[in-house]
Amino acid sequence: KISKLYPELLVTASYASLIKKELRQIPTFGAINLHPSLLPKYRGPTPIQTALLNGDHKTGTTIFRLTSRLDAGPILAQRELVILPEDNFGSLKEKLANISAELLIEIIPAIKDNSLTERPQDENLASYTHKFSKKDFWINWDNKIKIIFNQIRAFSPSPGARTSIHNTNLKILQTEIYDSSKNDKPGTIAGFIKNKGILVNCQDGQLLITRIQAEGKKVMSAWAFQLGARLTAGESFVPFDKIFIENSYREEL
Repeated sequence: KISKLYPELLVTASYASLIKKELRQIPTFGAINLHPSLLPKYRGPTPIQTALLNGDHKTGTTIFRLTSRLDAGPILAQRELVILPEDNFGSLKEKLANISAELLIEIIPAIKDNSLTERPQDENLASYTHKFSKKDFWINWDNKIKIIFNQIRAFSPSPGARTSIHNTNLKILQTEIYDSSKNDKPGTIAGFIKNKGILVNCQDGQLLITRIQAEGKKVMSAWAFQLGARLTAGESFVPFDKIFIENSYREEL
């Protein structure tokens, strides 16, 4: 059916499956994919989340030829993008989609006149991402503050980094590193900042939660949530190792 359309170019975006050789050979100018990382770094299904989890300061997009190996074909073009501290999965995904589309439009004429220099990927520099399990979304307050901060960025707005208090599961959607010198028992509420949010102790500092979503509720400010939930300083979020034992992780969020 596709061959009857006489396509000139097959374009996929963030496509995490192999395309058969017979299909790749149908278009006049072949088949290419847009991948949201600077290949060969972060091949696989979750490059945006992984860049945020690792606290990277830059990422980018790669346009490459599809081959018989996933995300391993020769590179046609790349464009870098700075990752800002306020970026999360949602904002970074949108930025990468925009620069990918712009780059594609720019190089299509060069693809058609065969003036692009294709560059093979350096296998020595290749790294791989993986799909996440549900356990990966839950916050371990015993971790260092930057690990938790980056976890929340990587999974916001969806599926959301999770925690639990007062028998209620929560998505933590936005935080700020408030104080990296103060710390108390990890997971305990250190206090509140009026009209801003909830201060939580981590292993090596305090994190300010500013945006939150309670189970079955709409997204709201953390300040508004704590007023309704009547949280108090000294209370603790459920420890990571008890989340699954107590069967408090559910699918409603």
